[in-house]
Amino acid sequence: MRADTLVRLSITHSIWTGEPEVQLDTNHKPPTRMDNKIGIIGRDGKRYYTYEVGQSLLMLPGDWLGTTIHQLIPRIPEELSRRFVVNWLIFLPINIAVVISAYYLLIKLEFSEKIATISSLTWLLTTTVLNYAQNNQQNNQVLLFVILAYIAIFNYLKNNKIINIYLSGVALGCAFLVRTTSIIHIATTLLFLFGILLYKRKSWPAILQSLAISILGAIPVMLINQYFNFQRFGKFWTLRVIDIDTINTDPFLEGLPKLPDNYPMINHPSVGILGVLFSPAKSIFIYDPLLLPCLMLTVYVWKTLSPYLRGYILTALLNLILFTLATSRFDFWHGDSAWGARYQVTSIHLLLIPLIALLIQYLLSNFHWRRWLIITALIIAFIIQIASVSLSSNTEVSNLDMIFFAPPKTHQEFRLGSRFRNITCLLTSSWCMERSNSPEATPLIQRVDLFPFFFTDKRNLILVPWLVLVIFTLVMTWQFYKTA
Repeated sequence: MRADTLVRLSITHSIWTGEPEVQLDTNHKPPTRMDNKIGIIGRDGKRYYTYEVGQSLLMLPGDWLGTTIHQLIPRIPEELSRRFVVNWLIFLPINIAVVISAYYLLIKLEFSEKIATISSLTWLLTTTVLNYAQNNQQNNQVLLFVILAYIAIFNYLKNNKIINIYLSGVALGCAFLVRTTSIIHIATTLLFLFGILLYKRKSWPAILQSLAISILGAIPVMLINQYFNFQRFGKFWTLRVIDIDTINTDPFLEGLPKLPDNYPMINHPSVGILGVLFSPAKSIFIYDPLLLPCLMLTVYVWKTLSPYLRGYILTALLNLILFTLATSRFDFWHGDSAWGARYQVTSIHLLLIPLIALLIQYLLSNFHWRRWLIITALIIAFIIQIASVSLSSNTEVSNLDMIFFAPPKTHQEFRLGSRFRNITCLLTSSWCMERSNSPEATPLIQRVDLFPFFFTDKRNLILVPWLVLVIFTLVMTWQFYKTA
């Protein structure tokens, strides 16, 4: 559990215990005014973290159970117990549900069960879905709710039951509750619904009714976020709780450079757009290497695709474009130390669900050089994603205090190359650029950060059953592939 997620876990604990969200350390010296360790001053002069509460609410059952376990067995440290239970009881089932929901979405898009099964597993293992399954930011939770919204829409198209439209709205509301920028997901998903209903020659009153019912499903859930905004910051009608004047006048931050009045919109749009597309540290084509070949294949087979699939792909592309434009001027367009372009990866994951299925379908129907080309691309993508989860997400970040207002060159470094170099350092220190940082003093298994080995020092106890489970999964998947 990393950085932002730990902060949201503090919010979780505060919600049900009444303890302060921010445990302010008076000896802490913030490096910038955007240091999230101190939060901002909200209602009644109390400090609160400037995060949405959706992920915190999801973690609430696990946090309560982890705290209860500590109370029953005091030998188990409370912090360890809470994190462990939240990871296994909340995040692990959510990540499993993400893959299962991708499978069902592919079925709704009229792919065969065989293609849907292979593609959903390939999607997990060869895209940044894997990294965000291990590093539990908000991304995969938002992804799950948006996929469920699409599934509910397809269910409505099949059985014409209006409850499915309402449920699609509830799912979209949940995505908004987890991250307010999901307003873009709501807009593009409703656009998809509008386009499909128009294609099916539904009457205008029926189309407007469907859109209205979906919105009505979303509003009550969205209002939960606004309620917490009001309770914590005294603001109900705004999505943005970061108040620049409040931060600039915070007495705890006295002496630090003030933020610009237009913060965080301080860059020209080209900075974020070109950075997301082409920067060595964040390019969507580097960290999700299947994206480009999948797009090329989609153009090649476009005329053979169903109207539903075309509509989904077009709205997913629009979703990616809108997120890129919306974050392009941000000081932190890069998503800080997160792997890849954090604010765009969910859009990419949505887009890649059917595109990878098309790639797998094309792979299984070809037996010449193109087949080996696709297999090579899949292997490269798999290696990249395994590398992304093999070490800590902060391994290549030399100075976390410089994340905000970081020099532009920070995001021009080829992070993937550094990651492979650092992995090589695990095997031989002769490849390390700085021998002082060489981890050769500890056993290899204790230097790996791959889930679930970062949970405990007793990693060897976990290694054997984990490997057995992985091998069993691979064998069963192969058997399914051979018999389907």
